[in-house]
Amino acid sequence: MEEWKLRLKQAREAKGLSKSDFAKAVRISPPTATDWEKSVADGGIKEISGVRLAKACEVLGVDSAWLLHGKGETPAPAPSPDRIEEIKPVRGLHESDPAFVHIPKVRLLVSAGVSGFGVEPEAYDGATAPVPADWLRRRQLRPDRLIAIRVRGQSMEPTFYQGDTVIINQDDASPVDGAVFVINYEGEDVIKRLVRDAGSWWLVSDNPNQQHYSRKLCKGAECIILGRVVRSEREHY
Repeated sequence: MEEWKLRLKQAREAKGLSKSDFAKAVRISPPTATDWEKSVADGGIKEISGVRLAKACEVLGVDSAWLLHGKGETPAPAPSPDRIEEIKPVRGLHESDPAFVHIPKVRLLVSAGVSGFGVEPEAYDGATAPVPADWLRRRQLRPDRLIAIRVRGQSMEPTFYQGDTVIINQDDASPVDGAVFVINYEGEDVIKRLVRDAGSWWLVSDNPNQQHYSRKLCKGAECIILGRVVRSEREHY
């Protein structure tokens, strides 16, 4: 079995959590929790990352480096009731964890025809979205230019589902055929795919029900690109 799966089980048992309790705390289904500990040969998943990894580390009180690679302090076994005072707490996932950069979750405040936008903090399932630092380095992205917003509606299914978190790069606001952007469309922030067709730019939904989610012309001040979607984290299970 993959070693990180053994460490996951070890940490869960050290916390005294059943698979069901662990699944509830991490906001995954019990079958998914089972798949996390099951070997790949037996049908288990190969790896976890992003929001799921960060949440699991937070619940278990371990660092991601230990869980994935065995580096760092091993979690102590679950204490018996008469020995609780002798057990030292294990450090959980904090913003100081060098393996992750925490991107603020916000709600966009836009106005029709205005290129800029305001933000107000959001705190659904935590106030930040943890993103692997090595991923940011590979993509050469500036964390201070990234924001995280929550997907609303069903227009971009199956690419994004309602409740998913997407990371937006504010430095990337030039139209690219086929890329997904956050757009200020007539005073509403929307997540759409930009498509070039017949000399014009169009906002296209990924939902196959194109009769309901018809494409819209992206032109002038009524359609302003706010940033490109560079990463998504699935929040529904």
